Amino acid sequence: MQTPIRVVLFEDSDNFRRSLIKALEVRGIAEVVGAYPDGKDAAKMVAKHQPDLVLMDIEMPGVNGIDALKAIRSTNTQTKVLMLTNIDEDYAVFSSLQAGADGYALKEWRGEQGLEFALEQVMGDSGAYISPGLAHLIIEYFRRRDNMAEKEGFVMLSPQEKKVLLALSQGSSRKMIAEQLVISPFTVGDHTKKIFRKLKVNSALEAVEAGRKRGILR
Repeated sequence: MQTPIRVVLFEDSDNFRRSLIKALEVRGIAEVVGAYPDGKDAAKMVAKHQPDLVLMDIEMPGVNGIDALKAIRSTNTQTKVLMLTNIDEDYAVFSSLQAGADGYALKEWRGEQGLEFALEQVMGDSGAYISPGLAHLIIEYFRRRDNMAEKEGFVMLSPQEKKVLLALSQGSSRKMIAEQLVISPFTVGDHTKKIFRKLKVNSALEAVEAGRKRGILR
């Protein structure tokens, strides 16, 4: 890349955020015009800074990276967004792509397949990038989807949603689940709503029955 690209970064780890900014700017890869510890004002900050590229972590307090991406895409479909995360699970990859991400890179970059390469791919002619180690998730996803196609609707819950559903199946209250998973009752409620929506049910009992029927609960 001949001139540094303008980047806005959303990353909750102070240490990683500082080291990433240093790596990008010292090597002349990018000019970081904004850096934030969460995604609650993501759309507003992107509109303010008008970056060429957004680097977005997924697991952040308050508003996670995928929801922040959705907020950005509700008003901006042009700015490139590269998810930069430690999560190497299929639900995160496909949720990100469905929300409008242009790429998905793991934080543990190495050699020619490093962060600079990822940025070049997203900003270049290909316009997209997926960490090579995640290719098997894409293949497995479509295999599993095809295998489930004849069943009663394929439903993908995130790992945290599965934990909440399992706790519901054990008769745990919202407060108990919050204590077990070390999250707030509000977050438990949010996960529960998403579970109900995905399983197309209206109660915890129906969710548990649907989860068992679909093989989510064993």
